[in-house]
Amino acid sequence: MSRGTTPQNLFFNQEYREALAYMKDISKSFYGNKALNNVSFNLRKGEIHVILGENGAGKTTLVKILAGLYSPDSGEIFLEGKKVNIESTRDAIKYGIAMVNQYPQLVEELTVADNISLSLNNVGLFNQTSKIGDKIIEISERYGFRIQPWKEIMNLSFSERQRVEIIKAIMLDAKVIIMDEPTTLLTTKERRLIYQFMKKAKADERGIILITHKLSEALEIADRITVLRKGKVVDTVDVSEATYEKLMEMMFGRTVAIHEKILKRGLGETTSRRVLEISDLSVKDNYGRLAVNGISFHIHKGEIYGIAGIAGNGQIELVEALYGLRKPVKGDIKIMGKNYWEYSKKEIKRIIGYIPDKIQDAVVLDMPIYENSILKLYDTSEYIRNRFIIDYDRAIEYSSQLIKNYYIAAEGPDVYAGYLSGGNLQKLVLAREISIDPPLIVAVNPTRALDHFSTEFVYETLYKFKETGKAVLLISEDKDEVLRLSDRISVMYEGRLIEMGRREDVDVDLMEEYMIRGQNED
Repeated sequence: MSRGTTPQNLFFNQEYREALAYMKDISKSFYGNKALNNVSFNLRKGEIHVILGENGAGKTTLVKILAGLYSPDSGEIFLEGKKVNIESTRDAIKYGIAMVNQYPQLVEELTVADNISLSLNNVGLFNQTSKIGDKIIEISERYGFRIQPWKEIMNLSFSERQRVEIIKAIMLDAKVIIMDEPTTLLTTKERRLIYQFMKKAKADERGIILITHKLSEALEIADRITVLRKGKVVDTVDVSEATYEKLMEMMFGRTVAIHEKILKRGLGETTSRRVLEISDLSVKDNYGRLAVNGISFHIHKGEIYGIAGIAGNGQIELVEALYGLRKPVKGDIKIMGKNYWEYSKKEIKRIIGYIPDKIQDAVVLDMPIYENSILKLYDTSEYIRNRFIIDYDRAIEYSSQLIKNYYIAAEGPDVYAGYLSGGNLQKLVLAREISIDPPLIVAVNPTRALDHFSTEFVYETLYKFKETGKAVLLISEDKDEVLRLSDRISVMYEGRLIEMGRREDVDVDLMEEYMIRGQNED
């Protein structure tokens, strides 16, 4: 906010009257908790405006109000100077507002043209599929998307599906396009294509609202950046005035230097002893198809082994086999030199710490933090008396220490897990799994949708864990995360494992190619 501009006279400023979209004094609460507190935000024509903030800052709530998914408790919305009431997504589309979700919402069995036709029909636009196909080709060529209108969605990659959602927004004639974490699961080439689209849309005088947790992305693509913290606007700055350090200070009230420490520290030492050894493992999915096809790898003490890959290539079936949730078709698994099947289920829970992709699966939402923190300790006399009764004093003391050590944002250990944000649930699970001191941690997409500070904290924690001589199996769809953390790297594609070697020797372009198309069998 410029000097001399007060909330009282803000709306009368020419800039705000002529803004493509102006949200004035927006407030929203959920179950008594204030997600947004008198937030004002404006988007100009021909602008890429990034919204930054840690988990729970209110970013997604704000844009969902603009997109008609939530109704504000108070506040006003103006489009090109005219006050509007947006009570549904239909209203938003009518006013030229479209939201491109992080995960495309399309009907798998239908073609691209049919999916877009459904959206146009829903808002009363034309339904001549042949004309829609011609328009898809025209838009696709303009933005370099290479999308064929008659191809079925099930045969498209994740990135191509995302481009279909963008084409849909253009065909809805959206003046305001909201993009929620669009590049999280993309390769470098795919990410550049999205940046190219945003720049061309900007040239067409459309306005782009981009939510991202990547500060480097914000600094690269934004015209202006608005930072939210605890439901309030900290400030809006031109990108020319923004620096990494300044944005960190705005987001968290302090700077964070963890990432520099990790990069300087380098690789930990490994020993010849293998914590995990997998040989010729094959696992079927729920439909009886071979999801994991004869893979072999091992992890040493003091090592992070990273497996990169796009979702649906057998990663989840591999993890479920490791954790005893799915029986392999064939192959051997050894942990600490001992055959996996010689361990009891109770022992497996203690020797493998597990951070799942869907973090809600690792907690009981209607149980307090102190009970969630001892879920793996119910069979110990330390926290359970007479085999049935929780020792509440010890459990509360233990969980209070975890809250403190892992920076979990909660008023106390008696807060129910369901009231925590996704980032704080992630920290709770991380704290619980590491605190049992297993020789191996399996982490699946451990920082998905986390803010920058939480991401850095997870990275630091996993590094400290491996430096104690323990092992980490990192499975992630985020190539940069795998490159950042891992000592050795593989790519998983259609159930097969492609070894890439030590981190410093990895050919990044080849790694991305394998993630998309696998290894050429020739």
